[in-house]
Amino acid sequence: MSFRASIRHHSTEFDHGDLTGTQVGRDHERFASMRRNYLVSLFAMYLGWSMVNMASSFYVYDQSGSVTATGFIVVCLNLPAVLLPGAATSLARRFGGPTMWVAQLPIWFLLTLIPVALSATGHLNTTNLLLYFLLVGIVFGLTSPAPSLVRRMIAAPGQLPEFNGQASQAVALSTVIGLLVGGALYTALGPTWVYAIGAVLLLPGLSLFKLTKEPVPHFEGEVERFRGVFEIR
Repeated sequence: MSFRASIRHHSTEFDHGDLTGTQVGRDHERFASMRRNYLVSLFAMYLGWSMVNMASSFYVYDQSGSVTATGFIVVCLNLPAVLLPGAATSLARRFGGPTMWVAQLPIWFLLTLIPVALSATGHLNTTNLLLYFLLVGIVFGLTSPAPSLVRRMIAAPGQLPEFNGQASQAVALSTVIGLLVGGALYTALGPTWVYAIGAVLLLPGLSLFKLTKEPVPHFEGEVERFRGVFEIR
């Protein structure tokens, strides 16, 4: 199924065991536009993010000449997610996936304006760029449960594997396109415009704002501890 077709299909999985057939049908129709918006916003988000990653990796290596320094981009992005699973779970339990998803976008947008301003004024360097990725990594770490919770909420009945596949396809396709387009833009216009476009492409995700008004589902069990990340279940 093509990405264009997957947007039309926009299916996902949700546990509808406690709902009547009529209620399931109503939820299916009610969330139809949200499923489409989710796929489109996911595509736009990762299109911009792959452009930002490409430009930043090239910039750090060009300025520092160090492969290790370039690798710290990945470290800064992923280390907070390793250290913050308990906090992320607590936030998801309290506010719900949609609220966390929507809340991260303006924060991420404002953070991405930092390298835009630094690049435009000639103050962008390896240190402040790595700090930017660390801050974004903290946002990622604190909101890591949000995507899966959103997909579960807006699901068409019994279709989570298909919808996850469509989401993965959207991410993969947008990443490939973003790397190609980002490279061309970086060569033609420099990093400032790459960061600016990356920031703007976060905004379509705000189309899911209506989901924040949905009730937060109750989750059984205790909040996961740090060691729980490494347990085999």
